[in-house]
Amino acid sequence: MKMLSAFALVVFLASVGGPAFAGDATNAAAHPDLAAARELDRQFAKALPQAARWLLEHTDPRKRAAGLLYSVSQSGMLEAQAAMVERTITAENLREYDSIRQSALDALDRAETRNDDLPALEPAELLDRFEKAIRTTTDGAALAWLAAACATADIEAFCVDAGLDEAIVRHDGANLFSRLTLFPGAEAETRDRLIIEAENTQNYASQLTAVWFEALDEGSDAALIKRPQDKLVGAFINSMAYGIPTYQPLTQACGGEITPGGELDRACGRIAERMMSDSQTAIGQMVGFSLASSRAEARGDPATVARLEQRKVYEHAVQGCLATALRGDLENLNESDARDFMEMLDQHGEIEAWARLAAQHDIDCSNPEDPTADAMEEHAEQLEGDS
Repeated sequence: MKMLSAFALVVFLASVGGPAFAGDATNAAAHPDLAAARELDRQFAKALPQAARWLLEHTDPRKRAAGLLYSVSQSGMLEAQAAMVERTITAENLREYDSIRQSALDALDRAETRNDDLPALEPAELLDRFEKAIRTTTDGAALAWLAAACATADIEAFCVDAGLDEAIVRHDGANLFSRLTLFPGAEAETRDRLIIEAENTQNYASQLTAVWFEALDEGSDAALIKRPQDKLVGAFINSMAYGIPTYQPLTQACGGEITPGGELDRACGRIAERMMSDSQTAIGQMVGFSLASSRAEARGDPATVARLEQRKVYEHAVQGCLATALRGDLENLNESDARDFMEMLDQHGEIEAWARLAAQHDIDCSNPEDPTADAMEEHAEQLEGDS
């Protein structure tokens, strides 16, 4: 079971560009615990819908938003609604309906496949839940997950009309990634405006991990997922699946040819600095380094480019060192330790939580040796391009 209990760290390594993720996947077939892995997968298949139902019916805004995001993701809507995106959001098709709400109802009506383990919500009831959540939520993480849920269900126009974008601007500093999620495929002018207006760039993946751990801990049959490290696996998997935003619009805008010293250039610089210094996730931090490097290159400043790239590789190595060194500690977490770690993730984010856990176990990664740094950096760049 060591591979399973260490999988959360493998996910973490993947998020910072580590090659360990691909290696473990390649060797999984030969792993002696494969049967146990399959059994755990079957347990997750039962536990996740139970946990999602617990989230969906919860009064806490974050849990409710996480439940909505999972519900629309798992209800089979993706393929059924792919052909209906334009019917929901284009002006021509909106003329077929009396209101944006009716357009969204039509889209939801056509999602025929339902997850039997989740509440079979009728489209009107689901939209009512979205509308109520948008109207009553002021928490930034919950707003981000509502935006992701709206985009997943292809009802962005309805959610904007219900006030979600306005709420993100008012309550979460016009969070860039929440708004880019809510306006997928935005024209360059709209995209650039969102970048210029943004005061916050958190992605809340760490907070989603904490929410899902609690859901698996309290909201599913205790007999299904007993080990705390296995709950960590499920929590990390769900946060990676649903909590990582797309960075591509930002990297395209800030990596393109823009007027030096102009409003967009200054905004890209601010965002890069913020993501390098304040991002709670390793991938967010790495994207910040890439943005700052591209702007320095555009200014013809090779010294700054070299310095940023060196720092980027160093941070990769630090995070890889922490993940490798903490593998054994993760495998031996008890219930109390796991909950404490989730609390650190929730309050401080991924980077700080790993650092604090390392300090608790007297692990020093301030001078890491990492011969795979080049491979890690290349993998991180691929992640940025694919996001």
